[in-house]
Amino acid sequence: MAFACPPKGNAPRLNHYGDHEDLGSSILRAECQHFVVSRDGYVIQMVPLEKRAWHAGASHLDGVSDVNSFSIGMKMVNTNDGRDPYTDLQYESVTQIIEQLRKF
Repeated sequence: MAFACPPKGNAPRLNHYGDHEDLGSSILRAECQHFVVSRDGYVIQMVPLEKRAWHAGASHLDGVSDVNSFSIGMKMVNTNDGRDPYTDLQYESVTQIIEQLRKF
C-alpha cells in the first residue's frame, strides 16, 4: 500500500496493496516500496523516506500524476486472494509506521 501525502495538505491515503505470500518474495519483486511488513509484523525499510520508491507505477491521485514522488509505499505480505487475511501484527506495525510518518 502507499501512504500518500498529496500536495496542498490533503489527507493521507492508502492506495496500493501487495500480493506476496512471504517476506522473501516481497523483497525480491521488481517493484520497490519504502517498507515491507511481514505476517508477524516485522518491518524492513527498503528505501529511505527522502528517496523516491517505484511502488505506484505510472499513476494519478486526485488529478496529480507521478504518485511515486509524493507517497510512501508499504507492502503487507499477503496472497491477496480474499482468503488470506492480514494479521493483527501487520495492522499494528502499519499503524506505528503511519504514526511515525505523521511526525516526519
